Amino acid sequence: MAIPVAEARETIHEHGAYVWLDSAVGRDLNQFKEAGLPILTPYGFEFLAQHSLDDHELHTLATNALGQPYWAFNKCYSNVLPRDYTFSFHAGPTFRSLVFQLWSPCSTVVLRERSHLHPIKEEDIDMEISQEWGLIAVHDSRLENLDMPKRKITLEQGGIIITDSRQRFTVIEGFVICVGHVSEETSRGMTKISLPHSREFSKTIEQLEGRGYKINYEWE
Repeated sequence: MAIPVAEARETIHEHGAYVWLDSAVGRDLNQFKEAGLPILTPYGFEFLAQHSLDDHELHTLATNALGQPYWAFNKCYSNVLPRDYTFSFHAGPTFRSLVFQLWSPCSTVVLRERSHLHPIKEEDIDMEISQEWGLIAVHDSRLENLDMPKRKITLEQGGIIITDSRQRFTVIEGFVICVGHVSEETSRGMTKISLPHSREFSKTIEQLEGRGYKINYEWE
């Protein structure tokens, strides 16, 4: 993708996210959607690999941040997420995961600048909404007095946003597939990706591992 690694790394460290507009990513995502967004399939895993660590620059970013990256989660969201909430994958004072957010064409997202630098208090988390969507949900009203200015981004032709997993976001339009990678140490305490077993899927996983992937998974 020719992403400037040093610039991206510094931007993620300071602001929580790096935005890269890319029409090829958008085009591929539309085709993937037409196929039914088959994430937990051999085709789906190969697709996500091609749009994450198969890319040299993205692999470099991940290894710089995590050492050996472990593929830890895949999530897909759209504008059905409540717009008066911000969402993140993690909360807390320390970096845990690097997330590749693959955005469809005509997507709009609001990022909360520097939100990764502000640990969220437990009393600010809406547990009901969080459990419903599998994300850490915080109502906008809880963030009014924090230094988290809104940054509205439109990805007309699609693209990728690389984030610290504590970065808070709100989906306004379109859809996003999030691919999360963590360190080996962090992976030990996480729920494994549950995959439907088949001979074809087993072969795909073996091929990915042969290319150097570490995947935190288990067979159903």
